Amino acid sequence: MLIKKQYSRLAVLIWGFFLLLLAGTIFFYICSCKSVSTHPKGLVEYKSPNIVGYENKPILIDYYFLNSMKRINNYAKENNLKLYVTSSFRKANQEINGAIVPPARMSNHLAGHAIDMNIEYKGKWYDSKLMYKRNFQNLPANVQRFFYDLRKDKELRWGGDFNRQDPVHIDDYLNKNPKAWQKRFNIVQNQKTQF
Repeated sequence: MLIKKQYSRLAVLIWGFFLLLLAGTIFFYICSCKSVSTHPKGLVEYKSPNIVGYENKPILIDYYFLNSMKRINNYAKENNLKLYVTSSFRKANQEINGAIVPPARMSNHLAGHAIDMNIEYKGKWYDSKLMYKRNFQNLPANVQRFFYDLRKDKELRWGGDFNRQDPVHIDDYLNKNPKAWQKRFNIVQNQKTQF
């Protein structure tokens, strides 16, 4: 009986020590983790050798569109293309010159989640007239592959696939979720830009 009690106490002590050790390990792990910022971020300027602003205009996007831009850049780089962004973030009620499609009320440009671009490949310029689906087979293989890459990407949309084609447009379909779109819209539209 005495031996049983001693083994019981020993088991309780071992389990207690083990639980304290586990709790301490968890505590130190949590303390060592980087905290996730709850800051709303906002507009950032995107720069890349493969994606540049047309006439040296800054490419302004929402911070949360940055990963999409990096993937677009990779697709351009893999296909030896240079993209010239003619439009990125837009202020609400901004006048749009030369738009091939009337701007949508909940445009992803207004939330910083879209770009319009033209493509340069081997010294030739490809604009909306050359990028429509009816001309797709006439495009160089590299340009076609770029659009295939965009289409395979589960988060990106190419405007050439829209019912009302907009072949210069690329976005991440943020506006499929009106609440998420409105949140980003409010943040970027109210940001005082330093660009």
